[in-house]
Amino acid sequence: MAGFWHEDVHVEDDVHIGPYCVLGSDHGPLRIPRGSVIRSHSVIEGGVVLQGPIETGHHVLIRHGSRLGEGVRVGSYSSLEGGIDVGAYTNLAGRFQAGSQFERPEERTRIGEFVTCYSGVMMADRAMPPAGKIEPPVIGALAILGMGSFVMAGARVGSGAFVGAQAVVGTREWVPPGYVRRCAGTPLAEPIRAGCLWFEQPGVVEQVERERGPRAGELLRRIVQAYWFETQERRTVPLVSPSTADGVRL
Repeated sequence: MAGFWHEDVHVEDDVHIGPYCVLGSDHGPLRIPRGSVIRSHSVIEGGVVLQGPIETGHHVLIRHGSRLGEGVRVGSYSSLEGGIDVGAYTNLAGRFQAGSQFERPEERTRIGEFVTCYSGVMMADRAMPPAGKIEPPVIGALAILGMGSFVMAGARVGSGAFVGAQAVVGTREWVPPGYVRRCAGTPLAEPIRAGCLWFEQPGVVEQVERERGPRAGELLRRIVQAYWFETQERRTVPLVSPSTADGVRL
């Protein structure tokens, strides 16, 4: 198969790598964990940290400085430009774009666990490029971002929130946990009705266990429990699960 593997790349057993992939670069070592699926024409630079098996579509770019949790899926023609943390079991559908090449901790885009980003979601980390302050967005665990939505610099989307298709979450806008930000041109965020959150539906944890394995089911159970504890008792929500050492709270 045509393609290129840098000398500082370690590929574990039971990994599928499609043709015409480029793995590694001069930015550091790269480990492809057991069970990963890297489809054709994908590029994963050295210095990318994969904390467990991932799955990519075709023509995916993951640049150095990106950190991806176990079970992350990245759709075809997506671009992670570095300076981004993606939580475990998050799904980034095709043509997703986010990140930057800034390495300071306060200048990293953060996406929590079990987030779903539908096709064409884009995130910006600077309100007025090429100058201006770097303010990467933060997306809470369990959130859903609809097709073609745009999250601008400094925006915060709380855990369990829903951003509608083609909606724009403006610079430094705050979508609270469990709220919906509807499509472009509609009023600002409003609460999601009780019982309508996706993780409230019966059998969701069991379905995740069947489809993604027992580790995913247990992690989802813990995150949902933390969500209810925080929102009901303290009115704040962890943006990432308790297992993440450098979690951010809103």
